[in-house]
Amino acid sequence: ETLAVVGALSTVRKVSSMVRYSVSDTTKAIPETPGVDTMVLVANFSQSDAACKPVKDALRDKNIGFLVNCDCGTYSTHFAATTLMTRLILLGMVERRLGAVVNISSGACYRPFPSKAPLSPSTAYLDNFSCALHHEYGHQGIFVQSLVPFEVVPHGASAGGWLLPQSDVYACHAISTLGISHRTTGYCPHKLQFGLVQSMPEWIWVFRSRMLTISC
Repeated sequence: ETLAVVGALSTVRKVSSMVRYSVSDTTKAIPETPGVDTMVLVANFSQSDAACKPVKDALRDKNIGFLVNCDCGTYSTHFAATTLMTRLILLGMVERRLGAVVNISSGACYRPFPSKAPLSPSTAYLDNFSCALHHEYGHQGIFVQSLVPFEVVPHGASAGGWLLPQSDVYACHAISTLGISHRTTGYCPHKLQFGLVQSMPEWIWVFRSRMLTISC
């Protein structure tokens, strides 16, 4: 909702009807903001290029200033969905020499995650993809950001302390980094977590991850 205020096109990989309802509920609430409109597009990104046509048709004649790729679906669609949507929207941004692309992955991109083996490589792809786009298109007026947050609790749920902000609190902090940082956690306490993860010996990280898996 917060990103919609600055005119973002947000793409979310949906893996269940529950997530779809959540997205639909959000799009109903967003138009309450003056000057903001929304639409929900459903595309099967496992079909690769075939998924682009309905999206391209729906977005024809619309100037998209921001593209936000937020992965919450199956790992197998991460690469295709993010790459296809970025390619689709980036062309217009290059013509106008103005725009921003934000790819949201996870702070787990730096470490292996036992019991969730595809998580680390899929988030690492988004991180490196963003960095490559920044170097390739930055001189053309396109701002590309890799957002690597740690855990965030849903809006309305009880916050778990300063390390576990609610989603709306996190979004406000993350938006403040647009146009400033090309690679960030988007939230200062998460930056401390990221530094700890980078400096932590791998065997300690793996042991901690296994303990968390067992406790869950």
